[in-house]
Amino acid sequence: LRKNREARFQQLKVNAPQYGFEVEEIPRQDVDNVGVSSTKIRKALEQGDVLTASHFLGRSYSLTGRVIAGDKIGRLLGFPTANLELDSKHKLIPMEGIYAVTVQHERDLYKGMLYIGYRPTINGNKLNIEVNIFEFDKDVYGENITINLHHLIRGDAKFSDLEQLKDQLKLDKLDALRLLSSI
Repeated sequence: LRKNREARFQQLKVNAPQYGFEVEEIPRQDVDNVGVSSTKIRKALEQGDVLTASHFLGRSYSLTGRVIAGDKIGRLLGFPTANLELDSKHKLIPMEGIYAVTVQHERDLYKGMLYIGYRPTINGNKLNIEVNIFEFDKDVYGENITINLHHLIRGDAKFSDLEQLKDQLKLDKLDALRLLSSI
């Protein structure tokens, strides 16, 4: 087998008995006369093109995980966030930026905006995945949520100060509400 999970179907089939797994070939799927592959979906997500990825998947691309404590900067800015610890370390994380999303918590669905990035305005050094859930004030620390990505609003950016960032977040929220108006 090759590195990085790359293998041809025939190689997998030959090695299946030795390594104790089964192999089933799934026929190529076409969506709008385009052959869909995991590579095309991955590339779309890496470019923040969640619309194309969702179209090929037949559903919204989502991130699921447990809400963990953050450093409360979102709350300070008037945009409290739920920080997400993904349930899979192998989950593909889309391009850094702000996304219009829906958030599933228990049986309820909320609108919101998701941030993926390193927080350049405060010189962050670790990747953050955090969501500001609109019309929501529950304590969900330790609980699982699923975030469905619908639209990229903008890429990540560094602002001169927190006040400029706060002003941009207000505009981002308006964009998210507009983009999610039909949901």
